[in-house]
Amino acid sequence: MNETQQNMSSQPNTGIEKTHTPILHHGISFRDLVAADQMQGALYATNIPDDDDILSDDDEPPEGIIDDPRGPTILLSKEEKKRLRFPWKFALIVKMFDSKIGYMSLIKRLKKKWELKGGLTLTDVGHDYFIARFSAMVDYNHVLTQGPWMLDDNYLTIKKWVPNFIPDNAPMRHLTTWVRIPHLSVEYFDKEFLTKIGGKIGKVIRIDQITANADRGQFTRLSVELDLSKPLLSKFWLKGKIWRIQYEGLKMIFFNCGKIGHSAEKCPTNADAMVTEIVNEPILNSSVNETEKNQVQQEDFGAWMLVKKPPPRKRVPQTEKTVVAGKGPPKNPATNC
Repeated sequence: MNETQQNMSSQPNTGIEKTHTPILHHGISFRDLVAADQMQGALYATNIPDDDDILSDDDEPPEGIIDDPRGPTILLSKEEKKRLRFPWKFALIVKMFDSKIGYMSLIKRLKKKWELKGGLTLTDVGHDYFIARFSAMVDYNHVLTQGPWMLDDNYLTIKKWVPNFIPDNAPMRHLTTWVRIPHLSVEYFDKEFLTKIGGKIGKVIRIDQITANADRGQFTRLSVELDLSKPLLSKFWLKGKIWRIQYEGLKMIFFNCGKIGHSAEKCPTNADAMVTEIVNEPILNSSVNETEKNQVQQEDFGAWMLVKKPPPRKRVPQTEKTVVAGKGPPKNPATNC
């Protein structure tokens, strides 16, 4: 037995498995930190304990309700629950946020968008909700951790499947979106600091890889889960300056209350206010004009909160053919001249 083995065998057995805490050296990059976090999320997404499995015992008759043969109460044992729920344990509930797509079109586009390694089964459960199941666990982890996902500039809401999901009684409470902070100084391209800012907006899911690499400094980009019951955060103060917060892919926002996901008629604050619909306009210039500065300072919400899609590039019709040197212009097939 060598010296190392002797030292290991001489250690007392406490019954507690030792873990090694990673040491962060000064040479590690922000990019490596983010990549490591994303890899860890993909590896351990399936190891999160399910509270329902821990707490779900045999059903007991509801208090005060007498079993009636004309309307019997169905009770489930713990073993029945496990058996019934097992095929759906690693399923995802998906729904388009502000648009509708038919079943056949949706499953075809999801397979392409997600770049799946295995098969996909999509179950239509009504009210525009679908339940997605995957034949490969790597696909489940990929879809769950690498969002937000968009189809035709419309967000696809995704959440883990839960038992007793009833689509007609399932209001959409959260939405994961891309959030930008334009022109943030490069010294703030720090994972811990960006998570601190993002935590004021919502629950930070991940940091965009381009932001992590610091390849472009025009804006930082975070994936954040928004609470739809709360107004959007539009700005924050840092070092005596107001910094705007912008949201990608949101086509309609009620600027009177700062919330999304409801119409003017259903707004609890002011039913008479107007809903502003965002059309495709050029992205704001890097330098904010004075009018917009005043809006940001004086207003809680405004169109400056939204990233506007640039107009499509105009294609120049290729009617003219290149003239090859020494050969003159091409001949007209009709006249052969």
